[in-house]
Amino acid sequence: MDATERLVYDSEVSAAVLGKGDCFVLINSDNGSVAATEAARAEGFYFCGVVGLKSGRVELEIASPDRETVRIMGFALREFADMCSANLVPESDFTNWMTRLHALVDPRTQV
Repeated sequence: MDATERLVYDSEVSAAVLGKGDCFVLINSDNGSVAATEAARAEGFYFCGVVGLKSGRVELEIASPDRETVRIMGFALREFADMCSANLVPESDFTNWMTRLHALVDPRTQV
């Protein structure tokens, strides 16, 4: 398994980045469409790399360290962050209740 495959495998969320000039397309690794990938390739977009969210950190695997590819990957980070934040689950009342519960002092441990 190469580094790109490892990033996709280990990430909670990941996406392939296809780019051309100042334009790019993010293809979600979990539910990305083969048709969308083929359409982008037909329009001249090329594989720039993969971006993934892994243990709370954003990681990149850049396909080629040339100037244009690195710029496209930089542009794609903002949209990737938007994609990740759209999937976040808001805190529920249960989460808040559990946080408060675990913050209580346990009298059994008081001496």
